Amino acid sequence: LQRLAKPASNKILQNTSGGVLSWVDDGGASIVSVQSATTGDYGNGATLDPLAITITPKSTSSKILFMASAHGEFSAGGWDTCIELRRAISGGATTDLIDSAGASGGQRYGFSAPYASYGQGDNDSTPDGFNIMVVDTPNTTSACEYKMVFQSTESFKLNRVIGSSHERFASTAVAIDFGG
Repeated sequence: LQRLAKPASNKILQNTSGGVLSWVDDGGASIVSVQSATTGDYGNGATLDPLAITITPKSTSSKILFMASAHGEFSAGGWDTCIELRRAISGGATTDLIDSAGASGGQRYGFSAPYASYGQGDNDSTPDGFNIMVVDTPNTTSACEYKMVFQSTESFKLNRVIGSSHERFASTAVAIDFGG
């Protein structure tokens, strides 16, 4: 058993063939994280701005992993709700990262749907929320802003419940650049 020396920064431990451990470059991964205790009311088409993240890819072949966990309460249990992810490059035009061009008759497209902790009869003190995880290849080295977009017939109270002050939450979002 051999003890490895402390590595320089930006190194990860790799197990090569034959079971040999060595330190190698981490590939330039970077992480941007935000945590929000801000409360707000969001309806159909609204962006969850307190959880927006801007990250600058290290190369045009970078893969960006966006993850978020948002908590609060829906006005009626989260029915007919999807969460979309939108990207803007350097403050320019936005791109929805899922194709909803074929949506009609109230159909909704998204990367996530909410979880509900209650039946339709109790919507004032029972938490809801959703999780989202998306890999994007923005093909740029310009700053990319990611925002979650609400597609719903309901409203959502971010980081709190509707009818009481009993439950408060902290929602989080993380973006990681896996340099290409």
